[in-house]
Amino acid sequence: MGSERFWRIVFLAAAAHNILGGLAVLFLGDWAYARAGLPPPASDVNYVRWGLLILVFGCIYVMVYRDLLNSRNLVVVGILGKLASATPDVYYLLFRTGVPRIFWITVFTNYAFIVLFLLFLRFLGRYRLRVVVSSRDNAGA
Repeated sequence: MGSERFWRIVFLAAAAHNILGGLAVLFLGDWAYARAGLPPPASDVNYVRWGLLILVFGCIYVMVYRDLLNSRNLVVVGILGKLASATPDVYYLLFRTGVPRIFWITVFTNYAFIVLFLLFLRFLGRYRLRVVVSSRDNAGA
């Protein structure tokens, strides 16, 4: 868990998760609701807006993958985006109706990525501390 390679794989997986998820929302949204026995949302614009936003976050994770050590702020945005997506789903799945149970999948995956992203921020902090200490040691030599 402490290597750059590991974290690149995590962000590549997060990008794939969002890109595939965004495409699924765009093209299979009605199917998910029909499968759950619910009518689809009143307007297709909901799918388009939601699917495109998911795709944007997929692009963010590709950017993190490509510039891992300089992407702290993008990772924070990713955490906030996953919280904003998963938390209302939990509320509606537990206390309200009208959300297909299939969305439990995204709740679990989004919270799993939140934990991984937080661990990455810890890794990044330790990495930067090692770089600073190393540069100080080399400067004094």
